[in-house]
Amino acid sequence: MASSSSPETFPLLAKYAPPLVKYIPPIFSRKNMEKLGEAPAPLGHSPAFPIPSFTRALPPTKQTPLQTPQAIAHRGLKAHYPENTMLGFRAALAAGAHALETDIHLARDGTVVLAHDPSLKRCFGREGKIADYDWPELAEMRTAATPPQPMPRLDEFLIWLAEEQNEAVWVLLDVKMDDVADVLMRRVAETITSVAVREGARPWTERIVLGIWATKYLPICNTRLPGFPVAHIGFSTTYAGQFFAVPNIAFNLLQISLYGPFGGAFVRKARRLGRPVYAWTVNEERRMRFGLRQGLDGIITDDVGAYLRVRDEWVRRRVEGSEEGLVGERVQKVKGDEVWWSWKDVVDAIKIQGLAVVFLLLIRWHFGWGVERKFVMQSVAVG
Repeated sequence: MASSSSPETFPLLAKYAPPLVKYIPPIFSRKNMEKLGEAPAPLGHSPAFPIPSFTRALPPTKQTPLQTPQAIAHRGLKAHYPENTMLGFRAALAAGAHALETDIHLARDGTVVLAHDPSLKRCFGREGKIADYDWPELAEMRTAATPPQPMPRLDEFLIWLAEEQNEAVWVLLDVKMDDVADVLMRRVAETITSVAVREGARPWTERIVLGIWATKYLPICNTRLPGFPVAHIGFSTTYAGQFFAVPNIAFNLLQISLYGPFGGAFVRKARRLGRPVYAWTVNEERRMRFGLRQGLDGIITDDVGAYLRVRDEWVRRRVEGSEEGLVGERVQKVKGDEVWWSWKDVVDAIKIQGLAVVFLLLIRWHFGWGVERKFVMQSVAVG
């Protein structure tokens, strides 16, 4: 999810810690920092976000006799097909995905499309941004990755999900922060409303989770899409912890942020409060096993088939009581639970947590020291 960075993109970091600029993911850009730090308008009443119970870990079955995280396909079957394409989504379901994760942006004419980057360069090899083009122009473009595929619209995606054979699948919509928030969420609401489900099928409120990065989206979700569950997407358990103040918010966190004592404590608190926790993006086998042992509700991965194979092997070993022999790993005891990690994981965790601390300090320096707590409490204030 990261790409190269420049001092122009990160002026605060360039000022205070210039050597770190080239290592920073785009989520830490000044534009995104400002959106993370923006205060939402008060809701005017208590929020009524439902708990996304349909996203909880799968209960034991005869075939899989242990509770295990759901398999959530990251932008489709991204390991094998162009990301955020109907081909990739169909392949993910064929591979056994329980849910799909995708990203939303607005075209210039207000069409909601599925794409991760605001720019067209990486995925479509074109100059400019999605917001620079109307839908008919975007519809003619094809992915740079093979086989070349068109960019889907949100309504096209939902029409396909509304087909009877796909009704068990749920969706995590990653609401990107590049568009005007209220305009984007209004168009998302209109698009979802325009796609009917068959009589007797689960409504969209029980199949779609709105994934938000910043607190300013809480009142917008509550106003534009009442009754839809919400998950905070993030890279820091410190920032994410502020969302415990909002009832029923789930969590979708960068997996490495869940390592170590702070990550473990966060997962245990979420479990006590009944909040689902998913982790992104989990592609290495040892990290898949970590998610299994940590008791997460969902594993977001580029390769659903690989995760399901690791899950089945982990369940078999667990049932047989023979988990030894996993080369290059160590065991960390956390209140009686076995959590497996490698030294590379430790280094990555320290790096991510260090970056998170640096940027939270910069956010507070720039916006005020009580920024997250103050803004979350504003968003749940009773008018």
